[in-house]
Amino acid sequence: MAVIALALAAGFLAGADWAQAVWPWPTTRLSDLFLASILAAVGAPMIWIAAANEPRAMEAGAVDLAVMYAGMSATVGLQAASGDAKALVFATVLGVFTLPSLAAFVWSRRFEFRDPRPMPVAVRVSFGVFAVALAWAAAELITGAPHIFPWPLPEATSAAYGWIFAGAATYFAFGVLRGRWANACGQLIGFLVYDLILIGPFVAHVDDVLPAHRPSLSIYTSVLVYSGLLATYFLFVHPATRFSRADLVPSGTAT
Repeated sequence: MAVIALALAAGFLAGADWAQAVWPWPTTRLSDLFLASILAAVGAPMIWIAAANEPRAMEAGAVDLAVMYAGMSATVGLQAASGDAKALVFATVLGVFTLPSLAAFVWSRRFEFRDPRPMPVAVRVSFGVFAVALAWAAAELITGAPHIFPWPLPEATSAAYGWIFAGAATYFAFGVLRGRWANACGQLIGFLVYDLILIGPFVAHVDDVLPAHRPSLSIYTSVLVYSGLLATYFLFVHPATRFSRADLVPSGTAT
């Protein structure tokens, strides 16, 4: 699953026709980069979960994907009702993908976290803020609010992006509820990859952004900077949580 997500991310990052063909509507360069960042943020934590042998950490990500897939399937399904065959295929595939996501959620709950470290308070508070902000943005995008994103979005795309944010809100909410570093680590890895893909294009977009979208761009860029610094510090600097070889175990090791 990580390989598929990262391959699609690379395709959108490169603006490849085959990747753009997966999405049911025309995209802009910024939309391609946004989709690439989301797919990379899905794939990177999966690699970490496998390398660290932390199957319980799948729980939050599985709920994220289930919410995203189910909501987007319903949204795109409405588009398909107008006779859009491509949208119908896309909605059907996402609906099918909801089922293994729910199964992964149920399966992961059989395990305990291998890593006993608690989530640092700063990370837990930040995740709470992220969850609330993402839930608000999701509701606005799904209902068609016009200036939530740093560039104009067609109504159907806005709703689809809203479900991406809704899934992310549940992802961070689970991080707050579980309060374990093993849960936060994958989330911060995903956030860091997401930030690295978007920060440059967002800064460059300052010269082109429409006036009505400038506040959104400023807020969004500030979040990218803050979350990137948060992830960098706790993944690579903070003595109690930074990466070490001890975090990784062979996949056959019992948990």
